Amino acid sequence: MRVQRYNNEAERNSRKAFTLIELLVVIAVIALLMSIMLPALRKAKESARSVVCRTRLKQLGLAIQLYAQDNDDEIVTQDWHNPRIREDYWYVRISKYLDNVGSDSKLGQFMRCPAGQAVKDYGKEFSFSWTAVDYALKSWPKETETTGSSIVYIPHRLSELRQPASFATVFDFFYGSKETGPLAGGTVFRSKWDGMVNNPDKPEYREAIFRHTNRINIVFADASVVSIKAEIDQADGYRLETPDWERDMHQE
Repeated sequence: MRVQRYNNEAERNSRKAFTLIELLVVIAVIALLMSIMLPALRKAKESARSVVCRTRLKQLGLAIQLYAQDNDDEIVTQDWHNPRIREDYWYVRISKYLDNVGSDSKLGQFMRCPAGQAVKDYGKEFSFSWTAVDYALKSWPKETETTGSSIVYIPHRLSELRQPASFATVFDFFYGSKETGPLAGGTVFRSKWDGMVNNPDKPEYREAIFRHTNRINIVFADASVVSIKAEIDQADGYRLETPDWERDMHQE
């Protein structure tokens, strides 16, 4: 009788346990579900990063407009003095118009795209280095004044723009890394853009610039932010669909 009872209990316990095959099936199902879900999760994560980036660029666009209102309608520029000073940096000049950016450390965090290289290299550290920020001002000086080795740009005015919605002011641009130094300077101009975006020998430049699912965020003079996709034509090399760089100004 005891033997029969023992066998019955053993049989019931064996029914409750997983067999090796059942365990392997469960693991395989979990792995399959993860392989299906991970791309969607990565896409959702990147979408969130792009939203944060566009929100910051929107604030930069509005800050540029507020700066112009207080400075004779002038678009903020990037000047270089010797020695270089804090106020040379364009984003320092407009920082007082940015919400919740009351210190250099907060400004440094603000100027780093969540998907960019600077946030990986510097963390919470702030540095006045072009490798330490991920946003670049469009270089469009009217002319320059040079004193010794110092260069001061004479800016255009917002009222001089023919089409503010087509005049790019700030780019979600790549700068390189802390170790290698900047691959692009603090401002973006036509030859630099072409040299990095349209360089068939350096596809990693293009990948780093178009870091938001093959897109780049650009803010325009009307403070609008546009996500522009990189269009690649293998026959013609690299081609980018962007607003016309040359049509923006009124003829003087």
